[in-house]
Amino acid sequence: MPRPVTFAGFPERAQCRDLIRRTARLAARMNSDTTEKTQSADTRPLPCNNAYMATLREYFFTDFDALSAHFDFSVRAADGGPVITVIARVHADFKSYTRYVSYFIPEGLYDPMMATYLSQYPGPVIEKADSTVNVTSGHSAVYNSITDSSKLPFSGRVFLYIDQIVPDADKEGLIQAAAGAGIRLEIRDKAYSDFLTVHEKPWAFISHDSRDKDPFVRQLAAKLRSMMCPVWYDEYSLKVGQSLRESIDRGLNETPKCILILSPNFLSNPGWTKAEFNAAMGKHISSGGSVILPIWHNVSRAEVEAYSLLVTDIVALKSDMDMDNLARKLFVEINPSS
Repeated sequence: MPRPVTFAGFPERAQCRDLIRRTARLAARMNSDTTEKTQSADTRPLPCNNAYMATLREYFFTDFDALSAHFDFSVRAADGGPVITVIARVHADFKSYTRYVSYFIPEGLYDPMMATYLSQYPGPVIEKADSTVNVTSGHSAVYNSITDSSKLPFSGRVFLYIDQIVPDADKEGLIQAAAGAGIRLEIRDKAYSDFLTVHEKPWAFISHDSRDKDPFVRQLAAKLRSMMCPVWYDEYSLKVGQSLRESIDRGLNETPKCILILSPNFLSNPGWTKAEFNAAMGKHISSGGSVILPIWHNVSRAEVEAYSLLVTDIVALKSDMDMDNLARKLFVEINPSS
C-alpha cells in the first residue's frame, strides 16, 4: 500500500485554518457587498423532483472530456491526524496543450488544511500520473505533432469536488489562498450536484405503458440516469398537482428524442400511449426522422406492423439484450454530443 503524502513544511493545522480565515476577511474588506450576499445565501441542498439524483462523484468522473488518469491519493498532516484518501485525476487536454488536476473528497473527509494543500501543491499527483501512464497523441501526417501527455504543461487550474456543503467563507479563503500560490481553484461541492440535478434538461422522453414498469422500464430509466443520461420518465418528472396532459406535452416537446417501449400492453392501449405515439411520430416525421428510438419488448414484427408500418421501418433495439448493453446503445444515440 503506497505511503500517504505528508504535508512536509506546510503550516500547522491551526495556522492553516487561520490562513483561510485571514484571506476570507481580506476578501470581505475588498468587497463587502458581495460578501454580505454570500453570507446570507441559503446553502441548504436544493429540492429535487427526480427519483434518481446524480451524485457529485458521478459528475467528478463525467464533467470533463479530456483524457485522464485517476487513482487514490492519500495525505496526512505533518502534525499528525488521520490519513485521508481522496481520488485524484490528472487531465491531459491535447486540444489546448495543457494539463489540469481535479480531486474528489468523499463526504465527511473535508478538512481545510488538506484542501489547501491539495489545491496549492498538485506536483505529487502529476508526478504519480506520469509514472503510471503516458498517452501519445498527434497525426502522423503532420510534422512534429506527436506529443506525450507528460510533456503537456500544467495550466495552473485545480478543481476540488467536495461531497458535502462547504461554507462560503471556506470557499473564499481556499480560492484566495490558492490564487496567492498562482493556482486558479474552482470548488464544486454538494450544492453543485444538487443544482445540476434540479435544472438539467432531459435528453429523451420514455413513452411506455405503466404495466411494463416492472421490471423493465424502471430498470432501464435508472440505468440511463446512472450513466448521467437525464430522461423524462413519469416517476422522475411528474409532481403532485400537475396536469398530466400538460406535463407529458411539455416532456415530448422539450426532449429531442423519444424512446418508445413497444410491448403488447403498449400496442393494445388506446389511451395515453396512443396519444404519445402519435405526437412522437409527428415530431419524428417533421424533424426528418431523428426522434423515435423504438425498443421491441416481447413483440413480433407482425404485431408492430399491425400497429404502424411507419414505426416498423425504424431500426429498433430489443429488450432481451443485456441491460448494460441496451443502455449503452441508447446513450450513444441520445447524447447530444455524440
